[in-house]
Amino acid sequence: MQVEVAGLVDPTPWPSDLEAEFPLDSGWLAQRDPDGSIRADLDQLNQLEEGTISNSDVARLLELSLATAGIVAYLRAAATD
Repeated sequence: MQVEVAGLVDPTPWPSDLEAEFPLDSGWLAQRDPDGSIRADLDQLNQLEEGTISNSDVARLLELSLATAGIVAYLRAAATD
């Protein structure tokens, strides 16, 4: 599982032209979060200030969701060269 999660949240292997942010005003979030629970979690994590959802924000959401379920998870930054 760690390898799979790392493949999703570690930006090191991603293509350089990958758009890694989603504007909040595009309707993307509203379509996938009709009850507002994702937006509430993003707000709890102070991730709504920039007006976009980055891959890092998604990783923080995953960390929060796992913690809420009682699963210990740690978000760590990828090593840089």
